[in-house]
Amino acid sequence: MLQDGVTKYSVDLTKITSSAHMLDLVFDVSAKAWANHQIVGELIEQLRELFDPRATLCREGRDHKMDPVQHLRRCRARQ
Repeated sequence: MLQDGVTKYSVDLTKITSSAHMLDLVFDVSAKAWANHQIVGELIEQLRELFDPRATLCREGRDHKMDPVQHLRRCRARQ
């Protein structure tokens, strides 16, 4: 969505329950006309910081499930 000359795009973090969901999001964003390498890279970095996907979603190369709301609440509680 374009607002004040800036593209706005919202992401529903509650839908990221597996590595497949996260990868789908990354590829969905990367297919957008406005998404350059910097934007996609920043998205990946933010997802890494929020979810630590190597530990929570794809340990040992296997897809794992998680509750993103509980995960983010635990992270917030630790701060």
